[in-house]
Amino acid sequence: MINIRMATLEDVPAIAEVGLESWRAAYRGIMPDEHLDTMTLEERQRRIEKAFARGNTVKFIIAQQGGLMVGMSCVVLDSAKEADCGEMETLYILPEWQRRGIGAKLFKAAVKYINANGKNKMIISVLEANTNACKFYERMGGVYLRTFDWDFGNFRLPVVVYCWDDL
Repeated sequence: MINIRMATLEDVPAIAEVGLESWRAAYRGIMPDEHLDTMTLEERQRRIEKAFARGNTVKFIIAQQGGLMVGMSCVVLDSAKEADCGEMETLYILPEWQRRGIGAKLFKAAVKYINANGKNKMIISVLEANTNACKFYERMGGVYLRTFDWDFGNFRLPVVVYCWDDL
């Protein structure tokens, strides 16, 4: 049985592992291999620890099967991208655990957290070439808001922003 819960600082290493493994699997063939292969677990852990330091404005929600973390989401209440709007910044599921309803459970938990904190709108940004994710967000009721280019330093990729106006 999948357990969905708020993450704690003790979960940081597993959150970083899920994020890194999922990122590499989802974006292999979309991003240059060199970029994906030089990403480190330590770098990701530092970013997650920084996010935890922001308190209640950033929350990680995790999915576990037994003691194994199989997915995670990061929710931001003070999105810089859209006024008066929560943001699901990430939603990662380990490749071997995808297509089992875990993403939908994490999505619903993110919506619940955003609602509980006085927001009724949410956005998420996803690489346009990640068609599986785009289809998922559309199935979850996301409406296209805009497209922009994400600058990774030595390359740029188009990103689609989806919006939910009435959670």
